[in-house]
Amino acid sequence: MIIEVTDQRQIDIVASLAKEIWTECYTLLCAEIRSEYMLCTFQSKDAISVQIHTEGVVFPHRRRRAYVGYLGACNQRIRIVFKQNLH
Repeated sequence: MIIEVTDQRQIDIVASLAKEIWTECYTLLCAEIRSEYMLCTFQSKDAISVQIHTEGVVFPHRRRRAYVGYLGACNQRIRIVFKQNLH
């Protein structure tokens, strides 16, 4: 199920997903310091809050009662981020 993020609880969920996913997946692709920068700048609670109130939308994705990823669109850019293990 995909729903639009509209409140602080949902922002917290997406920020938590972002930290888990970026740490697990993207640290292998780029330096840890780069992943931390991206998390703080674009995937933090504050950044997500600004994004949904000014320039875009974020949708967490739930599967079998667990959040497994999220989809975000800002200024016609779309990013889809899922945990590796969807089983």
